[in-house]
Amino acid sequence: MTRDFVGYGAEPPHAQWPGEARVAVNFVINFEEGSELSYPAGDAVSETGLIESASTDAGNRRDLAAESMFEYGSRVGWWRLHRIFTGFNLPVTLFACARALEANPPAAAAIAATDWDICGHGYRWIKHYELDESAERDQIARAVALIRQTTGKPTEGWYCRYAPSENTRNLVALHGGFLYDSDAYNDELPYWVRVSDTPHLVCDAIFDSGVQIGLKRALTTKLDLVDATEGLKEGVLNDVGSITEATRPGWEPAACPSRQRETLAPEEPAQGTRVSGPRLREQICRRSR
Repeated sequence: MTRDFVGYGAEPPHAQWPGEARVAVNFVINFEEGSELSYPAGDAVSETGLIESASTDAGNRRDLAAESMFEYGSRVGWWRLHRIFTGFNLPVTLFACARALEANPPAAAAIAATDWDICGHGYRWIKHYELDESAERDQIARAVALIRQTTGKPTEGWYCRYAPSENTRNLVALHGGFLYDSDAYNDELPYWVRVSDTPHLVCDAIFDSGVQIGLKRALTTKLDLVDATEGLKEGVLNDVGSITEATRPGWEPAACPSRQRETLAPEEPAQGTRVSGPRLREQICRRSR
């Protein structure tokens, strides 16, 4: 993969959001519980990421605390977020792991009943950069098939846990059926690249918009949702992300210090139009092909 240090440069394109809106917001929910590393899944190790305390796993036994913390996300956190976003009638993009959907049929059915779109977050919540090309190709294909089986929905985007491999983007493009991938952190606007001489859309997973929930604090009420939008920026695609296992009131992960929130005080309230995540991404990229 060739690195690009220039991007849009000094004059990024005007987004021209639907309805002449000044601010574009993409709400994201990570749905991972049941797909993480665990002894019951045959991994001989317990997951240590996104838990509320230092892991007790000694390498030869189950970490029942970690397993329980992930279960909180599917049993409680998911439904809290579902109530908030359906209550506001807001569209959501789900960063969903296929095995997590399989492990929670009621949640999968609730997702099927919405107009929310799904960005594949893996067959399981594992590190794709540790996979060889054949294994990763199989993981992507199995994820797409199981997401369709559990929700009836297509997998419209792709986003690996933390980082892709050098093969991921090519495999996603070759598999077909995806509108974009989010395996990048290098811009505030979607952009096009060429994969095997075919245009491919990249929509960054934006962590620095000042509104990432879960890596800093819990989204537990409708007031938290309103407060979270204080840091939105004009002219870029703002991702407001929430992680289901991180919705416990007062939650902050071990060894994960909060970052300074960046705020923008608009002169007047932003206008809004309800548009799904993939449509929003396509909107900004039509003029940048």
